[in-house]
Amino acid sequence: MNLMNRLFSLIILSIFACPSMVMGQDDSDSETLREVFRSAAYNDIHIASKIANFTEMVEAASEERETFLFMTDPHLMGSGSAFTTAHQTTFKNYIGSMLNYYENAPLNLAICGGDWLNQKDTHEAACSKLTYVDQTMRTLFSPYLPVMGNHDTNYIGTTVDGVRSLNAQEAAEIMFHDEGSAYYRFVADNTAFYVLDTWTALTAGSTPTDQTDYYNDQTKWLAEQLLEHDDPHTVIVLHAYYRSDVQTGTKHTLAQYAAALANAYNQRTKRTVKKTTYDFANCKGMVHCFIAGHCHEDALVTSETIPVMLTTSMQSSNIPTFDLCLLDYGNGTLCTVRAGSGSDRVLPLKMDSEKFATVSVSAAGGRTFCSDSPLDFSKVPGLKAYIVIGVTDGDVQKVVLKQVVSVPGNTGVLIFADEGKYNIPMIEQSETDVSENKLVGTLVDKDVEPSVYVLLNENDSFGFYRTTSSFTVGAHTAYLDSSVSDIILAESGNVKTMSLDEMTPTSVSQIKSESGCHNNIVYDLNGMIMPYIGKGVKIVDGKKILER
Repeated sequence: MNLMNRLFSLIILSIFACPSMVMGQDDSDSETLREVFRSAAYNDIHIASKIANFTEMVEAASEERETFLFMTDPHLMGSGSAFTTAHQTTFKNYIGSMLNYYENAPLNLAICGGDWLNQKDTHEAACSKLTYVDQTMRTLFSPYLPVMGNHDTNYIGTTVDGVRSLNAQEAAEIMFHDEGSAYYRFVADNTAFYVLDTWTALTAGSTPTDQTDYYNDQTKWLAEQLLEHDDPHTVIVLHAYYRSDVQTGTKHTLAQYAAALANAYNQRTKRTVKKTTYDFANCKGMVHCFIAGHCHEDALVTSETIPVMLTTSMQSSNIPTFDLCLLDYGNGTLCTVRAGSGSDRVLPLKMDSEKFATVSVSAAGGRTFCSDSPLDFSKVPGLKAYIVIGVTDGDVQKVVLKQVVSVPGNTGVLIFADEGKYNIPMIEQSETDVSENKLVGTLVDKDVEPSVYVLLNENDSFGFYRTTSSFTVGAHTAYLDSSVSDIILAESGNVKTMSLDEMTPTSVSQIKSESGCHNNIVYDLNGMIMPYIGKGVKIVDGKKILER
């Protein structure tokens, strides 16, 4: 680091009474710095309950797990080479809040998704600010994983002597000196984290071809690492998965390369990068998800069959905002507790299909399901499963439901959950007695005679409806045999029920699962072409289909 950079760092560090950090510090200096940040932290009245909630989640999780704190896009280092008293106070306020959570919750590491800088810094000021950030974060949080953001390259900084942006070598020396480069591998207790660099400028005036070559080099490196280590559990972290926002859907070039490679790895197929073909046929590990920021929004999406979690800016709603994260591999989920602005979230991970049954639930909030393996519903957040044990007496009959926490294989169940995908763990066996269950599960498309009951959202009334003509029930679903109406049970306040009714229109000839016919042209009953979405009667390939 040149003299100007070092002087700038000394000025900033002296503000926090820890100038010794420039040359390294002993334990007493580190504790002094921590106390400065603790005392300056944002007054979060929810911190105790948030930490208690997260601790309870961790204790209930499987032994195969990982915990970490993730924040991104802090933009805390001022603009125009300035770092005013107000900037300094905000920096201590936000990072102090993060520190209080980190020291009191069961967390293994801290990750920053990038973008400490804003804009209009000189090259020297940008280097000095990032040096201070790196030294501070590595002192307060251990282990600490940095990620390079687009603003951290100072690409919209102020040009002095023709120099503005950081190049890859400078970034490695300032922010990634322990890792050796801006893309690297870090192995935690149960997870291999691969951090990729979506933004570093190679040199001043580098061309798009140079940038593409840099992305290809990282993808090639990632392929070699996956083959060499084949870790059981892998997570990929990068600043930008999408270039602007999730709705636009334009993925960053490196995200496209990495996602395609990860998908090939998970599917045990081949992938060619820069004329080298990588064969993952003998691999056993899994890339479970991507984690990113950049868009300043919260989102859970799936890309190339792999889940992606995006987290909003640390300054969202002008309060310190970040996620306490639990990777629970035994239950196939990434669960987060949100500190600051926003909500807790659950992301189903990409898992080995032999260990989990992945279930999609529509906006109706429920569906039937059947698996050939025993299932454990007890640790799937937000999901409840039931069997049907009879009907109520009276003029308006309702099916009577009984909640189950696990079921044997080939058992039809009724699932209630918010719209989304859920990973349900497969287990060796279930001790649940399902002999009274009247749901008939099917693992394949099955032709069924009339007068059975199927689960539909008919005229905005969600329940079981009796059919009057033969039809096909889709694979991995369930239906009620007509004999269910013979099992009369008393209705009471603590018994969960659901409507049982006649289905209209009565001329529907087939019911297909959501996996069927998606590539065909679909018409409504008036003969108009329509998208294959929503519920109701449609005509596909000349057949009437009732979509539930």
